Amino acid sequence: MNHISAPLFSDRHCEERSDEAIQLDRHGALRAPRDDKSPKATGVWCHSRLLRWVVLLPVAGALFAGTPASWEAESGEVEVAGPVARLEDRGASGGSALQVRGGGRVAWAVELEQAGRYELNFRYRTGGAARWPRLEVNGRERGLGLAATFGEWHEVAQMVTLRAGANTLALAGNGHGFDLDLLRFTMLPGAQVAPLYELPVISPREARVDLRAPQPLQFLLRRNGHATPRVWLDGRELPAEWAEFAPVDDALRLRLPAVAFAGLSAGRHVLRLAFADGAELAVPLVASAESQAAPLLIATLDVSHGKATVLRLPDGQVALIDCAQEKFAHERLLPFLAAHGIRRIDHVFITHYHDDHDGGLRELRATLPVGQVHDYRSYRTGESFSLGGADWFVLNAYDAGSDENSRSLALQVSYRGFVYTDGADNYASNQAAAREKFPERTRSQVYYGNHHFHGSVDVDYLRRTDAALFLVSAEAAVYARAAYTEHFVRQVETYLKANNGRLRETLVTAEVGHILLRVHDADRWSYETLPINGVFADFAAPPPPAKPPAVAVRNY
Repeated sequence: MNHISAPLFSDRHCEERSDEAIQLDRHGALRAPRDDKSPKATGVWCHSRLLRWVVLLPVAGALFAGTPASWEAESGEVEVAGPVARLEDRGASGGSALQVRGGGRVAWAVELEQAGRYELNFRYRTGGAARWPRLEVNGRERGLGLAATFGEWHEVAQMVTLRAGANTLALAGNGHGFDLDLLRFTMLPGAQVAPLYELPVISPREARVDLRAPQPLQFLLRRNGHATPRVWLDGRELPAEWAEFAPVDDALRLRLPAVAFAGLSAGRHVLRLAFADGAELAVPLVASAESQAAPLLIATLDVSHGKATVLRLPDGQVALIDCAQEKFAHERLLPFLAAHGIRRIDHVFITHYHDDHDGGLRELRATLPVGQVHDYRSYRTGESFSLGGADWFVLNAYDAGSDENSRSLALQVSYRGFVYTDGADNYASNQAAAREKFPERTRSQVYYGNHHFHGSVDVDYLRRTDAALFLVSAEAAVYARAAYTEHFVRQVETYLKANNGRLRETLVTAEVGHILLRVHDADRWSYETLPINGVFADFAAPPPPAKPPAVAVRNY
């Protein structure tokens, strides 16, 4: 099972660099190839989930004059199809742009001298709602998240892999419209269009093997233009299983079967991913046969687009926050409960009544005993109570909103100084209100992404959480949502890294599977991940002795 318990990157988002090689740091950051033939790299290095350690290299033969740096949307060099109209606008590049409506499509034919990774920038405009058109790269489609710009022009960047020779790039409406001004390639000042050099990135960044019953390990590798690596542990090559992860460009899911860890000794090891070009990723791995029991366990399940969070509380009671869509409750939630010896749910919290949150409730009740059911009408915003040996606080409830999402029950669970905040399906406006009403409740060790990071987010609120870990329960569509790609990744993650925040990592269930937090107190907690059918060790074990909790007390 993948396991991380040490702080990770605290580097600044962008740093001017000029050196001949990138060194592998103690947290497992990748180092670039180092040899006498490698050109000196000079450029801007950037670190985020979407743009990871990118350097623009003046490689001989990589620069060329045949490709324009930008392409006007309305120019004769594009293919226009569907409901698309020319728009005269003084604020647009060249004084005009295109209105793309419904299924409209704008395509560019781009000739490149060299294959590689390129950063595309689309200048666009929307109204008061976000959009998610389809980005087509040589016939392969992925979503592109466009933030609401309220009539102002804005740029969105996307890294893609292009081939030498002819390429077709297209942006197509997805049932809703936007205005499109131009396509621009990222390049250094004074340079020409060229590929960018990116380092591979892996998630999670550490792993743990339970020697009592080894489980498969699962990772997501963003190759970013590198060939598929070989995987080594203690000098021996492991039988790696690779599968394409279609929602992310040039990404693969890596699975290491449990048999790969047969005969592994207890202690610290390093899992190495060696690339043919000399690049390397190092993943610290801890092997142990010791019990991992902890007083508070919080499991975030991979239930696609939806939510099911299982808590084993310090007094041994089991609570469940939401119960997924009916399909995923049947296929993933109920099997998880059975595999982990959970035969009764003492408390169910339904944050709101949308199918991806309450769809599995009927089958849950039909399968095993369910105690008290709480929902957004059970509490008022600002209320606190004790339950199961932990302290709970209500950041948002029915009284704070006007629709299901804005009324959804946002809870904060605290135990011995450790704080876990569940953002429910709240909007940015709910987060802004919580930031103003309860400033002392903003900071958390772990933050569960509100509305799967599909809807609006309050950037200032998320920055102030200063979370060490963000959890995102989502499926492929999240990569085409500006709330995630633009507001969270580019404005929250990068801010926390640049300002030496506590951020260790963001884990997306679609990438890593189920996620488990093991909590002893504010300073002693860890997290690990498992594929969907995996079993977390010591989940069903009785928690360490704790003072018996009092009857739940509600404070208003």
